[in-house]
Amino acid sequence: MEYSSCVITSGNKVYETAFGDESLSQQKVEYSAFRVRLSITRSAAGLFWKMFLGMYISFLISFMCFFIHADGMDSRFGLSVGSIFAVIGNKYIIESSLPETASFTLVDMLHGVTLVFILLMIAANAYSLRLVKEIRLKGNPVR
Repeated sequence: MEYSSCVITSGNKVYETAFGDESLSQQKVEYSAFRVRLSITRSAAGLFWKMFLGMYISFLISFMCFFIHADGMDSRFGLSVGSIFAVIGNKYIIESSLPETASFTLVDMLHGVTLVFILLMIAANAYSLRLVKEIRLKGNPVR
């Protein structure tokens, strides 16, 4: 982490209220203020890749099933299902190293999007299996 800038100022802050004091004629109070603006930057690209590389590799492995011949449908589905388990495992490993939060974070979004795309690939494989079976039923060989 490195500090980009540090700006310290002082002055007066006007509040548009009397904070419940009815003896004041105007509903405005002025107090002294001390302000510190500290800008911090860090290079987190290495940490990002360290945390999410397993998820991206799982996605690419499930994408590789489209390069397997139509005769290897078991391999196609096996790769996709294995990728789902790898992404879910990656999600729980990452969450154990992050602080607990009730909000939907970037980690949750990236894992969710990856799981949706893997499920779409499984659906595409199921559809291609159906097409292959229809072609075989018509007596045509699958190339």
